Amino acid sequence: MSKVKPFFINSNIHLKEFSYKTVEDILTPLGGNTGNSYITYGLMKAVLGGICDIPHIQNIYTYDFSKSDKDIEIINNECTHVFFILQDQIRLFESYSLTLPYTNIINFLKRLNKKVIVAGLGANCFSGFDKEFYKKLNPELVEFLRKLSEYCELIGLRGEFTQEVMSKLGISNTEVIGCPSYFENGRDRIVHKKPFGELNIMQSSKNFTRSINNYHTVLQDFNERDIIARLTLDDFTALALLLFVVIMIPEQQKCAIFLKFHIIPSWMTKKLFKNIMKWQMLMLLTVLIQLCLTITNNF
Repeated sequence: MSKVKPFFINSNIHLKEFSYKTVEDILTPLGGNTGNSYITYGLMKAVLGGICDIPHIQNIYTYDFSKSDKDIEIINNECTHVFFILQDQIRLFESYSLTLPYTNIINFLKRLNKKVIVAGLGANCFSGFDKEFYKKLNPELVEFLRKLSEYCELIGLRGEFTQEVMSKLGISNTEVIGCPSYFENGRDRIVHKKPFGELNIMQSSKNFTRSINNYHTVLQDFNERDIIARLTLDDFTALALLLFVVIMIPEQQKCAIFLKFHIIPSWMTKKLFKNIMKWQMLMLLTVLIQLCLTITNNF
């Protein structure tokens, strides 16, 4: 069996050491969201066994397509597979006021001599389930999705709703696989659609409800830039968020915040460890605050 050598387009991950002075230096290559890195991380772990230095385009939104010849040559002559990492771009408006460079991407894919692997493309309708959602999408996005499908054997989708939207757009070469991060713990996991009544409670707000047990929390409301600034740039000028994290969040949810950063390379974590003493002092402070509040409430 020949060795797999993939190329990742829009990898949104840091694979080796780099210099940074601002939070934007860290987040811009990730598409503004560390969760994007987890998609590539899950795929690399499934295909290659873990993170390693491979050829990739970090951010397709900021990529200079005028210099694409070298990358196309690497894909066509040196790589066995090409992954195109997308997130929930099937939506009315993309995150951070961005728009995929549709034409440039399709012109890039036209020059490749192998099929493209898209794993984890999702639709995001913020108004709830909407059977007419597909009619409201940007015509340019619709045309892009149709052309993209021509360069893929199958498009891996996040869920049943996304597949329904794609079907209504006339795109049938799709398969529901879930988000690639789902396979970080093993390539043999299978996504099964469950009846609505079997779904567990899931909270997506930072306004936690402590009276409910055994529920999952998606920490989408937290400002990553604030947290990363305090962890990597020694920026402790505003302590409100840190105090909130330590005081208000139950332990398992607090752990989820920090586990989210495990995709940051180990060399970057050295800077995080330097802040342990600061965190310990903050935790001691919050304990004192909680003690004061308890005493006050008793009176």
